Amino acid sequence: MQFKRMNRWAWLGVLACLFAQQSLAATEAPIDGMALYQKHCAACHEGKVPRAPHMITFSTIGAEAVLTAMNEGVMRSQASALSATEREVLAGFLAGEAMAPPNPIMACAQPMATLARDDKSAMKGWGGDARNQRHAPEHSTGLTRDNVGQLALKWVFAYPGALRARSQPLVHDGVVFVGSQSGDIYALDLETGCAHWTYSAGAEVRSSLSLGHVPGRPNPVLYMGDFSATVHAVDALDGSLIWRTAVGDHPDATITGSPKLHEGKLYVPISSSEWATAADPGYACCTFQGGVVAVDAASGALEWRNHVIDEAAVETSEKNPFGVPRKGPAGAPVWNSPTIDADRGVLYVGTGEGYTSPAADTSDAVVAFALETGERRWAKQLLGGDAWNMACFIGEAANCPEEDGPDLDIGASTILWSDGDRDYLLVGQKSGDVYALDPDEDGAVLWHNKVGRGGFLGGVHWGMSADTESLFVPIADTTITGRFTGRGLSGNPCPRPDLG
Repeated sequence: MQFKRMNRWAWLGVLACLFAQQSLAATEAPIDGMALYQKHCAACHEGKVPRAPHMITFSTIGAEAVLTAMNEGVMRSQASALSATEREVLAGFLAGEAMAPPNPIMACAQPMATLARDDKSAMKGWGGDARNQRHAPEHSTGLTRDNVGQLALKWVFAYPGALRARSQPLVHDGVVFVGSQSGDIYALDLETGCAHWTYSAGAEVRSSLSLGHVPGRPNPVLYMGDFSATVHAVDALDGSLIWRTAVGDHPDATITGSPKLHEGKLYVPISSSEWATAADPGYACCTFQGGVVAVDAASGALEWRNHVIDEAAVETSEKNPFGVPRKGPAGAPVWNSPTIDADRGVLYVGTGEGYTSPAADTSDAVVAFALETGERRWAKQLLGGDAWNMACFIGEAANCPEEDGPDLDIGASTILWSDGDRDYLLVGQKSGDVYALDPDEDGAVLWHNKVGRGGFLGGVHWGMSADTESLFVPIADTTITGRFTGRGLSGNPCPRPDLG
């Protein structure tokens, strides 16, 4: 999932504050970040070059990541004419934040011990298991209502050059593996927090890592996807690269949901930042189809790819108010980690809103793909007519679809749950709605409950959890205090009160 909306007045305020800070701190004529941007960046980063991120997206990337791209990454050549100070000022201007010296990392004095093949106490990636139930039995953690209050701070690891931490840690055999905004992967000692090794992916890693085994390799292998839509496999013992594969087939493709490892394949959800690129009135919006790819876990070879929107976008007869052709259909990103249904041989993902009008019938839907071939088995749309992009929120709104939202993605992973007699697909939406779908009847609705007010930043935004009896639904409604609501999996309210 991405944080997709930003108040434009707040953005202007951040830039004004940055300019003020630069002016106060300067002992000589300050370097003008806007002037640098106009001279060196605007020609590409205002929509004229599809591969170049739109300026709006830099606030979600962060100054450190922008500076890294200029110093040693994909923008090294373009930034070669700038001095080190100019690069820092430009990075701060683009990200809306001042540069800060990186925090030092405490390296471990002793090498990492050989990792066990299995760790029965570990949560297996994002969902905890293939079904994304995200539930840890009490006996596996040792935590109870009676002793959880006794927890105390053991150590702290400060992510260098990061404003946020979105990657869920993976713990295996005494080591914490976690990604970062800077694109670095860290292997931290569970007891002390020291770093055994660091691997640089080159772009932000927002998702959880997966750990598995490859025939012929003695050490476990870590898998992750980054914001540039590249998948990496590294040796968990020393952080060395095994393979890396670019899986995006669109200039704005990215990976925000956690790839799911299952029986020798890595299933990777594909989302995009085209929702932001569309803010440029000169951009021909929009063409992203959304989808899932399957990658061989041993070699990184692409095994199959399928899209959420079947029909590739084409230029329509309409033009936006600036005379730029409109394109479509487009949208329906997959923000979440796939749910594996091994018995039926399928995986399930939830999709986001459309970017163009009319919204595709697979937007805001649950989609089932065959594990072996990628064939789309069925799609169940839970909200039709939801088309939105950043053009609706800023500027001239030249590329805003006529629906203008309401932007109510299925951002959280679905949960596959069974009561012993039948299986249920449990789905939470940003609208604040929760559904149980029938996986044997093409996603037919078994029950539906409204548990939150919902909104573009509300409802079910990140994930749910299910034990043997109840579904636990976190509500992110921004107009009221966040809470957890307990719901019986039969669809009826639980007899107990809200859990917080």
